[in-house]
Amino acid sequence: SPTSDETLEVLRELIEVLLTTVQHDHPSQVTEYAIQAITTCIVEFDATVPIPVLDEILKCIGAGPVLYVTNPAYIEATATSTTKTSKQRGKNVDSKKLPPMHIQQTNQSYLVACGVIRKTVDRISTPIASLLNG
Repeated sequence: SPTSDETLEVLRELIEVLLTTVQHDHPSQVTEYAIQAITTCIVEFDATVPIPVLDEILKCIGAGPVLYVTNPAYIEATATSTTKTSKQRGKNVDSKKLPPMHIQQTNQSYLVACGVIRKTVDRISTPIASLLNG
């Protein structure tokens, strides 16, 4: 049978997956399901919420509400310009015509973590304070 350390590691991995796999193009219901699943895991603890669980939530909060991702339009434009450049041999493409390399996107992991904190604030505020205060 698994030890408590192994069980905690599986739970930590589950929470990590739930936090990090929700994407901005998923229906909002997926976000709600992730929040509810993690919330249920936290509420079910009889004792203090374990530090590895808190770490996963706080990592997402620490990443902030916005991500910078590679702009698909930039990739397409550079692929097209590379093809043209190789045909024109040596002529540089004017980079001012290129779209921005990165664009902002909502960090869904942050939103899920915030939702979990809002729903479990009574259970995790003291453990988080203890963790942060050393």
